[in-house]
Amino acid sequence: MLDQLLGYTLMDYYDSYGLHTVGVYAVRFGYLAAWPLAELGQRMGAEPIDLAQLRAEFAQVLRTQLPIYQQRRGQ
Repeated sequence: MLDQLLGYTLMDYYDSYGLHTVGVYAVRFGYLAAWPLAELGQRMGAEPIDLAQLRAEFAQVLRTQLPIYQQRRGQ
């Protein structure tokens, strides 16, 4: 679930939505777990993150390494 949330965050290439926090709501338990992106990124990578740079790198990976893009480019 967290991977999906981070993927959505990184796909907001131009920060159109101004995301600063991601979270998951567990309806069954009435519990919201939320993490500020800067803190989450630092915990996952053990150092501060540059969200704009990560978004650019993510976009590059998606455009060059996904099979659907490679098929369209004739690779």
